[in-house]
Amino acid sequence: MPVIDIKRKKLTPIYYQVGEQIKHQIEKGILKPDEQFPPEDIFAEKLEISRKTLRFALDKLAKEGYINRIKGKGTFVSSLYKKHRVLATVVNNRNFSGKSRTVNELLSGVMFNTCSSDHELRVIPLSQAQRFIETYKACRDDVLGMIFLRYDEEMESSLKFAKKAGITNIIEGATLRDTNYVDINNTKPMEQAVKYLAELGHRKIGLVSCISPHPHFNIRTRSVLSTISEMGLPFKDHWLLSPEVYNSESIHASFETALQSHDQPTAFVMVSDVLAISFIKYARRRGISVPRDFSVIGFDDIAGVDLMDPPLTTFRQDYHQNGFVASATILELLKTFDNKKRQIVIDPEFIIRESCAKPRGDKNCRKPKGEKSIIKEV
Repeated sequence: MPVIDIKRKKLTPIYYQVGEQIKHQIEKGILKPDEQFPPEDIFAEKLEISRKTLRFALDKLAKEGYINRIKGKGTFVSSLYKKHRVLATVVNNRNFSGKSRTVNELLSGVMFNTCSSDHELRVIPLSQAQRFIETYKACRDDVLGMIFLRYDEEMESSLKFAKKAGITNIIEGATLRDTNYVDINNTKPMEQAVKYLAELGHRKIGLVSCISPHPHFNIRTRSVLSTISEMGLPFKDHWLLSPEVYNSESIHASFETALQSHDQPTAFVMVSDVLAISFIKYARRRGISVPRDFSVIGFDDIAGVDLMDPPLTTFRQDYHQNGFVASATILELLKTFDNKKRQIVIDPEFIIRESCAKPRGDKNCRKPKGEKSIIKEV
């Protein structure tokens, strides 16, 4: 039986003290692999603590892989705690097409950090996530935590199932109030984009969004519209383009309709680089010049946009960093007992290139009153 010295007057929670001392004894070899702990009621009575407090400590040790809790048999020191520390990453099945640069970079960030920390990494398709959790509940697997990459509504039931099973988890790519998450800031960059265009002298700023199940596009859309309103700039309904299908044909049809109007914007904020690339291709085919006729700002800084003609002004997301931060955060959670949520928001970098200029015929840069200049050299 572990020898535990509880300092009851210390601010450190009792369950934390119990857990750390058991962990120390396992690592030092004082508690041997497969050694059985006393039943919880006897163990708690011996320590003069409640069973609930003891359970907190044992649950945490089980998640970290130091002990195994086998239903109907008891609690045992794990013989594999250093060799078999599994971190599972859940990815939606549709992202296994091999064409998702985003998920590839996210996984590289998760893998780089997890494997260098001497943990085993498993990538689980969403369709297999609940079965994977069932094996954990049946004590047939030692999973320390789960990362849900590019979290969306389809993952909701699996996330709830993981929480119910007591598996430490974190989501990436979304914001949920009572959940650990790593997400990008989708609001601030859109504010920057509008203010930057206004500083160049644009007063008619259009928006190109797209119908999408992912919340990021919706957040960016709302941010652009609210910033335009707050700055007192005009906005016409036909300056908002929302192609229903995320492909070139639908996007180009949307541009065609918008540019038939006599009252057109002088600049467009796009919620993604794909939309910005489509616009520039469409414009070139129609004899329209970017940025002479229209300034364009994208979002993502995908590969090759710096080599376009003109190079695209955009916001850079580092997906490798997002994956690295998500895995680093969950590994930190597995070492602590504070039960605080980790909710991290990463600001994309504003990359100013040559797809934006002053409006045609406007010789003066008209910075909005009271606004600090954000124009800088590339």
